[in-house]
Amino acid sequence: MCTAISSGRFFGRTLDVETEWGGEIVNTADIFGMARMANGVPLWFDAANKYGLGGAALNFPGLAVYLDKSEKKYNIPSYNLIGFVLEKCKNVNEAEKLLEEVNVTPDAFAPDLPPTPLHWIFADTSGCIVFEQTEAGSRVYRNEIGVMTNAPTFPEHLENITIGRKPTDFLSESRFILAVEAKKRPAAESAEQFFDIMKSVFVELGRGSTEKMKTVYTSCIDLEKGEYYCKKCVK
Repeated sequence: MCTAISSGRFFGRTLDVETEWGGEIVNTADIFGMARMANGVPLWFDAANKYGLGGAALNFPGLAVYLDKSEKKYNIPSYNLIGFVLEKCKNVNEAEKLLEEVNVTPDAFAPDLPPTPLHWIFADTSGCIVFEQTEAGSRVYRNEIGVMTNAPTFPEHLENITIGRKPTDFLSESRFILAVEAKKRPAAESAEQFFDIMKSVFVELGRGSTEKMKTVYTSCIDLEKGEYYCKKCVK
């Protein structure tokens, strides 16, 4: 369970889990954000590069399909997709073109770190996109709303908005709608304003998809200034 939002020059997400997540703030030469370090390699949860492009990986259970290597595309394991895009792209337009040539493979980083079913959101100050690879193939979607959560697919989330579905819980479909409602406020002009927007999708212990599910941190990336803010939940 996670939610990502792009608002003005700010981009960030919540990470909602029920187990130990092992993340830390990491800065490399060109990329900074939250990652789990494994054998000296950052496995990014969310990050941005020095050009102002940010990205986040969100859980996509039951729908993500990773494929064997293709001779026609870049073959990228799921754990490396954020790093791959942020290393090669300066903005959303470049990321969109690159992702159209990507095939996500089922390679595991290590035997004890199997691939996680994911889809991804990328944003800069000009726009936002979502990348999904399902049994129907890989697709890059322009995300004019600037929010994303977990399953279902991005088009299905948009359909829920169209039909006027109301949030009744803190599951993915409801959090998408809550985030859209929160984004009707003026675009955030400070990190604190962005964190206020993110409060609408904060999952308290016992209110998520399981009894142990909760928000363990909320991030905020200032894409213009290259600054990373994080509020961790210690309860």
